[in-house]
Parts: sequence; C-alpha cells; structure tokens
Amino acid sequence: MNYMQALRYIAAKGDQKAVIVYWDKLQTGTYDTATKSTRWSDYRNEKLNDTTSLRYLVRFALVDVATGEWATWSPVNYEYNILPAMTGKMAVTDQQITQLRQKTYAAVVKDLVNRYQ
Repeated sequence: MNYMQALRYIAAKGDQKAVIVYWDKLQTGTYDTATKSTRWSDYRNEKLNDTTSLRYLVRFALVDVATGEWATWSPVNYEYNILPAMTGKMAVTDQQITQLRQKTYAAVVKDLVNRYQ
C-alpha cells in the first residue's frame, strides 16, 4: 500500500469524500538591477535584510476517496513587497511573514471552495 492509498483508506474509514494535500514554500526575492528582475530563492530562516519581496507558493492535490481520481493546481501566488524605510533598510519581521501566510491561505481556501463546491 502506498501513501495515497493509505490516506484514501483512512479517509474512507472516517466517512470522508475527499483528501486534500498541500505543499507550501516561502520564497524571498532580491531585485537585480542588471537584469531588472527579481531573483527568487527559498527562505531558509535567515535574516532578510536585502530582501525586497516575499512570496508564498502553495500547491494542492485533491483526491476523490471513492474513485481515486485526483487533480492538482497552484493558486495565484501572493507577493509582499518590502519597501525600505526612508532612513535605511527595514528588516522583515515574523509578523510580516505570518500576515503573508494568512492572506495566502484565506485566498486559497476561497479558491478551493469555488472550484470544488
């Protein structure tokens, strides 16, 4: 039995109709003046002094428990632009990351309900 079969079995025993699995990733962006674009990299719990943007990527898989049919999708990515203070750079706080995460999840749940209601 593989992982998804085990999830379907447990969901069926619990009388559930679907299984939702998600992967999330926080990325930091630094503006590159040479290419005039943002370079994205995965956030690894480091200081974010030179970061100009944050984005929270979420990917979903929705599995029908009865049939095993599944669908995946990635909703709209939400970005948070960090504007430096007038006197210098502003450090990214955990509160800003939490706000981005909450905003992303609220929009993702709304998208999920609209798609599969």
